[in-house]
Amino acid sequence: MRHSGFVTRTPRESWIEQGLKALATGGPDAVRVEALAKQLGVTKGGFYGSFADRDALLTAMLETWERESTDDVAARVAEKGGDLVTRTKRAGVLTFSTDRLLPIDLAVRDWARRDEAVAERLRRVDNRRMTLLRESIGTFCSDPDEVEARSVLAFCLLIGEHFLAADHGGRTRAEVLARAGDVIFARKDAHPTGKDAGKQDVESLGDVRARIDDLDTQIVALLARRQTLVEAAAGFKTDEQAVRAPDRVERVVAAVRAKATAAGLDADVAESVWRSMITAFTELELARHRDS
Repeated sequence: MRHSGFVTRTPRESWIEQGLKALATGGPDAVRVEALAKQLGVTKGGFYGSFADRDALLTAMLETWERESTDDVAARVAEKGGDLVTRTKRAGVLTFSTDRLLPIDLAVRDWARRDEAVAERLRRVDNRRMTLLRESIGTFCSDPDEVEARSVLAFCLLIGEHFLAADHGGRTRAEVLARAGDVIFARKDAHPTGKDAGKQDVESLGDVRARIDDLDTQIVALLARRQTLVEAAAGFKTDEQAVRAPDRVERVVAAVRAKATAAGLDADVAESVWRSMITAFTELELARHRDS
């Protein structure tokens, strides 16, 4: 049998991708041509068809990381729309809360401490991120010093939380981060409540849906805290009647209707939601009793 003589070359992108994986798990010292070739199941000779040397690969890896962390994130954020604050928050999630970009970003930061060229590239990427934060916060804050301070706090929150090992007094990390974000992005000039709160700065259906998604995230976090308290309450109740507590349910519903009216929420909607929630949590509490 005659062979065609053509050799399938490992794509340049495959070397870059494997190099980024090695960087994320072991730092730049883990990016070795021989080790990458073994991981790809090829010989290292093919490497030199795409790169002059290891330094050329490292440069290509950094270029890929920079593009994915800035231009690609910006494009993905723009696709979903929303106001500038919503898009900024989404960019933070895409960059610092994903298995893809976060480990690489942290590895690059560590690398930059020992390599000035890497530090300069990191500075360029971070400057673009800070520009987005300034523009976003500047839409509701006119003091340039405060804009800068809030932008720094937001950036430090996104990065620093990955190095924080502290507990939060019964709160989850996600709850605390959500609240911290609310504080940083809180408007100084106006805090509308009731029906007007949901109408501020919405210019399209995309804006409305993005705001609803943000509120849903906060509601889920609050429900998780409520569940923790419900489960704690189960330990103090001795029978099913104590769990169902119909008198307590009616007092809660009456109080919720009053609070809803004051906040501009339809009281009937509030009652329907609360009764459904109380029923679901009661069933959960009863299940805990049966299992104990």
